[in-house]
Amino acid sequence: MLSLQELGAKIYESGNIARAHNYLSHALANAVECGAPMRTIDTSQSLPIIERAHLSHISQWRTTVYWIMALMGLLLVVLAVTMFALYREMHKLRRLQANLRAANHAKEVYIGQFLQLCSIYMDKLNQLCKIVERKLSAGQADELLRLSKSGKFVEEQSREFYDVFDNAFLHIYPGFVAGVNSLLRPDCRIELKQGELLNTDLRILAFVRLGIEDSSRIARILNYSLNTIYAYRNRLKARAIDKDGFEKAIMGIN
Repeated sequence: MLSLQELGAKIYESGNIARAHNYLSHALANAVECGAPMRTIDTSQSLPIIERAHLSHISQWRTTVYWIMALMGLLLVVLAVTMFALYREMHKLRRLQANLRAANHAKEVYIGQFLQLCSIYMDKLNQLCKIVERKLSAGQADELLRLSKSGKFVEEQSREFYDVFDNAFLHIYPGFVAGVNSLLRPDCRIELKQGELLNTDLRILAFVRLGIEDSSRIARILNYSLNTIYAYRNRLKARAIDKDGFEKAIMGIN
């Protein structure tokens, strides 16, 4: 019992508080059991000091555990934020892939429509050559001249071109009409007639959206005079909410 008490005191001096507390607790229990009052008093005098040190040691460990738990909680929060950011990036990547697939499909459709348009014009050119040859062979040069001046042939070709172009363009940019109207003042928005896909205003803006901003090129394609195209574009800008940034905003419509 005495040796256990002395051993506990030595271990306490060495800094092993938990073990010293354990030895002294056993020494005190043995002293009480054996009925040795002096040993009990000696042991009980040193035991409170070691008890306080033991409690302090436990408190330090508890604080350390709390810090570890707080650190683990912080790491969990960082992990959750990282996982959320990764999920968002993966969602953006999937959306980008979907947009890329849609763009590739639209490109294929546009090329198909362009080839169809080329085929139509080749057929019409062959028909025109046959008409000219037949009229000249029959000595009907005056009738051929009258047909040419009437503009009927050009009007028919323009109508077919508009049909093909409107369908192809709106397939690529299905929200174009709504997008244009969102840039115009409420009282100046474009209203299409029954059966119309695009009108002249929208076709001019469609060419701007395709990157054809030169008015002379648009005039040649649509078979209008240059002044007419200028007038249309100026009227459209005047109807816009933001006149200066109107055509730049057109480029952002999908």
